[in-house]
Amino acid sequence: MLAGALDAQAIGRAWLARVSLEELFTHELLFGVPASNAQRAICRVAEGRPLGELWKDPDVRAIFRGRKPKGRPTHLAVVAGIRTGKSLLAACMALHAAVRADLSVCGPGEVPRGAIYSTSLDNAQVIYDHLAGRVSASPVLRSVLLSDPTSSRSRLLIEHPASGRPVEICTLAGKRAGASGVARWMVAALFDEYARMTGDEAEGVVNYKDTLRAVRLRIVPGGYLVSTSSPWAPYGPAYEHVENHWGEPTRDLVVVRAKAYELNPSYWTPERVDEAKKNPDEYRTDVLTEFLAPEAALLMPEHVEAAQREEGGDAPRIAGASYTAAMDPATRGNGWTLVVATRDHAVRRIVAIREWRGTPASPLDPKQVLGEIAVVLRKYGVASIDTDQWSGDALAALARETRVQTPEGTVPYPLRLHLWRMTDREKTERYLDLRLMLATSTLELPKNGTLAQDLVRLKKRVTTNGASIVLPETSDGRHCDFAPALMLAMSRYLDDVPAPIVDPMAEEVARMRAASERRYLPHDDEDP
Repeated sequence: MLAGALDAQAIGRAWLARVSLEELFTHELLFGVPASNAQRAICRVAEGRPLGELWKDPDVRAIFRGRKPKGRPTHLAVVAGIRTGKSLLAACMALHAAVRADLSVCGPGEVPRGAIYSTSLDNAQVIYDHLAGRVSASPVLRSVLLSDPTSSRSRLLIEHPASGRPVEICTLAGKRAGASGVARWMVAALFDEYARMTGDEAEGVVNYKDTLRAVRLRIVPGGYLVSTSSPWAPYGPAYEHVENHWGEPTRDLVVVRAKAYELNPSYWTPERVDEAKKNPDEYRTDVLTEFLAPEAALLMPEHVEAAQREEGGDAPRIAGASYTAAMDPATRGNGWTLVVATRDHAVRRIVAIREWRGTPASPLDPKQVLGEIAVVLRKYGVASIDTDQWSGDALAALARETRVQTPEGTVPYPLRLHLWRMTDREKTERYLDLRLMLATSTLELPKNGTLAQDLVRLKKRVTTNGASIVLPETSDGRHCDFAPALMLAMSRYLDDVPAPIVDPMAEEVARMRAASERRYLPHDDEDP
């Protein structure tokens, strides 16, 4: 039995010593991927094998822009939609290089490396996990294992069948000047999501160009230099590759640009494609493989216009309706804005808006503004305001002292401030929710030119770290000042309305739980 096991291992190593990349990727005893013709074509081009009958497939011709690559490229760049097998292909190339590359250039004791780079070690781990999982599941692939995949989540040792040398496959963090890619021979250098990597040392720590330069001449014969990504902003190395080299294959660089359904049609069915269309930005990048504009309008003017009701001014108070208010305070230059909102089933309505303007020479008096806000809120039975943390403590103290004029005279109408703490990412998500409300006609706005202009001027900026919302400054010193107050007011209405609770004790428990989960910061004088 032992002899039989040794024979099986020897057969497995002999097979892997001559296996093609396409066979390694698709054979049921190896990686076992039911590959599309486009995925098979990438395997053949990466290894320098002829495309043969695959070139008849329109999807194959499309991903190479109609120009057939010839010969094995030094560098292969694959820019494609999500769920298309990019990471799995990269993992397969790492293993193929470990078992097939020519290691004769390595000196005694040298351990060549297959390196997986990404924007973070956690992201690089995805490719490594693909590799470790497939190797562990295949008796043939286990025949070249020198380390237990479960003993380390970042380093795998493979025996090179022809020479018996150990080859290390590991995840690495990109460093300045490509420092993580020097001093070793490389069987593979795999750059994952390189569209989000910086291309210049001054831009950040993960530096694609320097790392690429450091490893390029260290790749052994038969090794792979591969960059994979879905598209992102229209700048950086991935964008430059697509713009300058897609459809212009050379021995130095071949660029693949593939729509998601071209590379993985079995997953991207027409139904999934239609579902993805509901989010235009994700559909452009994740399915159509198009780069986003670096800065584009967040809201469509036609959506803002359609959301405005015919009449301007304040909407009347409806008996039994509940209202909420939010403000974006400022005293010099920027506008101090107020938004009062309510909800009628799925539709959110802005019932009243106000703006106060000060100047550096004549700033607003916060006490006076809060008094005028109290007059507006009293019409709708509101005694609390959501706001950001700008001068929160001072404004909260003044808000508690507000008074309003009534037919009976001036009476106290104290206001409570709820201070919200949100990260930039959370703010971006809230603004995107606002865009969805307008696009789905579930937000009603008063007819007001300043409010409409503030909304259509909002910009979404795309960077390597993600998307952010930009409030451009206008010539009069405003910064789309109604937008933050509107976003904050709508934050109260993002979650679905909970089902009615009949049991009194359950209602009390739910009330206590809701109080503990509030996102705003209550003041000390607020009821617990």
